[in-house]
Amino acid sequence: MIYVDTKNMVKYDTDKMELVSNKVKYTCKNIFGLTALRSGELYKSKKGNWLGVVQKDLEKEIGTVDEETVKKMLMKYDVDKYEEIFGELEEA
Repeated sequence: MIYVDTKNMVKYDTDKMELVSNKVKYTCKNIFGLTALRSGELYKSKKGNWLGVVQKDLEKEIGTVDEETVKKMLMKYDVDKYEEIFGELEEA
């Protein structure tokens, strides 16, 4: 799947990116304006850029994700992957 970030003028190709997690969730608004939590995927490019993909109704919604948001999402939904990428979290 191809996504072009027109703000930064770069192309993302999920076939060439690493699928980091398919356990993450995204908050989306439906056609009625109601908020829903949807399952999605998180990809990382070879240059370290992040891309989020979520199935929304009949189409996929795609967008870039900053690293701080990635950390929060992985801590919440896929802690094993977080620790693999960013290091182990301190025990309470």
